[in-house]
Amino acid sequence: MDPPLHVIICTNAFGMGLDLPDVRLVVHWQHPASVEDYLQEFGRAGRDGEPSVAVLFTGKNDEKLLEFMAKKSVEAANIAPETREAALAAKLEAIQDMRRVATAQGQAACGR
Repeated sequence: MDPPLHVIICTNAFGMGLDLPDVRLVVHWQHPASVEDYLQEFGRAGRDGEPSVAVLFTGKNDEKLLEFMAKKSVEAANIAPETREAALAAKLEAIQDMRRVATAQGQAACGR
């Protein structure tokens, strides 16, 4: 029998493997690198069908670290030099898409 847990604090890497049915609250301290990442991460909550909440804190400087990490990951990737620019551009565009979602107001933020 698993011990009861009341709080789990994790990086997005650990969170991607988290499969607990009764997560009630997911908090992001800064916005993720893409909308897809955000959906995957806040989707950890409420898997048992009960109400849950996802909270996203975001600030003007969130992109700086994400852009730095995108550049480092492209530099370290085993991809052809001629495709690196396109790969970086795609990562940077995903970061900006997430920024637009994170800072949108009203129902337009959810695509409604």
